[in-house]
Amino acid sequence: MKNLMIPFFAVMLFFSSCSPKVYYQVFETGTINEEVKRRGDHLVYEDDKCLVSYNFWGESGDMSFSVENKTNQPLYLDLGQSYFVLNGQAKDYYQQRVFTYSTGTSVGGSKSASASKSVTGVDYAGWLITGGVSAQLATALSTSQSNSVSFPEEEVVCIPPKTSKMVSEFSIYSARIRDCDLLLYPKRKQISSLRFEEDNSPVVFENRLVYRVGEEPATKLKHRFFVSEIANMPKWQFVELKKESFCGEESVLEKEFFKETSPDKFYIRYEKGNETWEH
Repeated sequence: MKNLMIPFFAVMLFFSSCSPKVYYQVFETGTINEEVKRRGDHLVYEDDKCLVSYNFWGESGDMSFSVENKTNQPLYLDLGQSYFVLNGQAKDYYQQRVFTYSTGTSVGGSKSASASKSVTGVDYAGWLITGGVSAQLATALSTSQSNSVSFPEEEVVCIPPKTSKMVSEFSIYSARIRDCDLLLYPKRKQISSLRFEEDNSPVVFENRLVYRVGEEPATKLKHRFFVSEIANMPKWQFVELKKESFCGEESVLEKEFFKETSPDKFYIRYEKGNETWEH
């Protein structure tokens, strides 16, 4: 039995050695808006009428945001005058799109007929069969019905009193940053970081929003962020294996979890191929 196990582990070692090594480029952000503060797992702006919250954590950065109406009147978020701005380039939240929502049901069945014939071959379990056998011929029958509804994108989103709505449209940044002072594939003792201020950051982004409450004049918000630090690190430094637990129970298998998450950070995953680049 031991002799049989050696080739198996040798094969597993071979495949693991051939699999690409995974790395992560991690971005930390800062903001020039003193009124945007970290609160739990969100970055939050709050005034007497609304609360806007962000959590950038995710691959390429998640620019989704939630707007909560704190008032007793409807709050109107004007997406036609709201923009995501990346390095000076404005991207429209309102794009005059038409969405289609579909629902459907299906019923399936089968009909079969028996046929007897002489065959020789190997069956599904790997056994050799020969002689006369009875074969079941099955034909699938299905009927389906679907309904679809098309509706235009809302230019002005109404948020009822004491409720919130989520706006999800853009990622922050999806290209890796390369620098002579940043190793592409660092080892444990080689991990370093680049630090930036707003005026020299490679990634500066804004969320510009316009809203009004009831018949009051519109309020304009501009939340400005920039990448303040970048670091490259191997997967084992960024991800760990552990068992998931819930209500006192523990999973049998281990899963991958990020060692640390933060609402002001995001990451890009990349692999080491055949490149010989150091930076």
